[in-house]
Amino acid sequence: MTPTTNLKLGQENPPESEKQAIAAIIKLSQDLLNKASDPVQRQQHPKSHGCVKAEFTVEDVPEHFRIGVFKEPRTYRAWIRFSNGSSNVQSDLKGDVRGMAIKLVGVSGEKLLEDERNAETQDFILINYPVLFLQDAQDTLAISKALLAVKNMPIAPLKPLPFLLMFAPFHRKQVGILKTIRQQQMANPLQAKYWSTTPYQLGSHAIKFAAIPRELESMKAGVPTSKSDNFFREAMVQQLSQQDVYFDFAVQVQTNAERMPIEDATVEWSEQESPFIKVATIRIPKQQFDTESRRAFDENLSFNPWHALPEHKPLGGVNRVRKKVYQVISKLRHQLNQKNKQEPKDEDFDSQP
Repeated sequence: MTPTTNLKLGQENPPESEKQAIAAIIKLSQDLLNKASDPVQRQQHPKSHGCVKAEFTVEDVPEHFRIGVFKEPRTYRAWIRFSNGSSNVQSDLKGDVRGMAIKLVGVSGEKLLEDERNAETQDFILINYPVLFLQDAQDTLAISKALLAVKNMPIAPLKPLPFLLMFAPFHRKQVGILKTIRQQQMANPLQAKYWSTTPYQLGSHAIKFAAIPRELESMKAGVPTSKSDNFFREAMVQQLSQQDVYFDFAVQVQTNAERMPIEDATVEWSEQESPFIKVATIRIPKQQFDTESRRAFDENLSFNPWHALPEHKPLGGVNRVRKKVYQVISKLRHQLNQKNKQEPKDEDFDSQP
């Protein structure tokens, strides 16, 4: 890592080796994509628990937050996808990273991605833990090499070996974080808290964000009552057949460049030093989402933190990796599935039952 002394708030500090690392990660990610599946699924977060319609209502926020989508009070339509992180579609009973991806539609203004400059979407990507298990591009390169070796291991019982030999001994902190995330108990994706883990711009500020459920998990501490491999989807179906669900969307401002680093996604920003401040309400209305039509719509969506206004530019090494890799893999996946890659528009919202 490049030394981070004398940094200013919101300042990025990419190392010289990053471009080469990202180029290598792109090649590895293409090799990691399971091209034999039909349809070809996402490399990351392929298992969906549900893609639901939602409303994202921006509130009358403090003046210094009135930027981008938070410029004024209004309600955006949104799609929210809940998922498991593992590249292998596996039982919900297995420990995993759990994701919440939000896509606002009807967002005007030029966006950051050159080939989607006129898209009308803004994405927010979150997981169920405050930090990520990868610090930067070099970490991402190292784990990608190990995962490809795992994929290519011909003897099934020995598949964990490349990860244990190539990545774990040299990334003890990262492996510890991953283990902790996998141990998180959850009974229902609609009743868990999610964090961005990586920083973003909010005008002149650097921020992280979180989605905080109004209804916290029950006294069972999130232990699933079902033994079904798909109990997350089943829990969501049951709850959304009966009631609306609400999350508070909140931002946390970077107040110290050293203790709240931009370039290290494994470091949690202290909530005591900078508490989360609510800026919007997410309402997921009562609905029936577990349909073939919605599953197909879900499969064709792409979520990328760079689907964004410049005012919400993603920051840090992990996000710079995401910019290149997510674009390449999404484009390849859509080509293999013979589907047009296109961001949804506001008028498309009513066409999806």
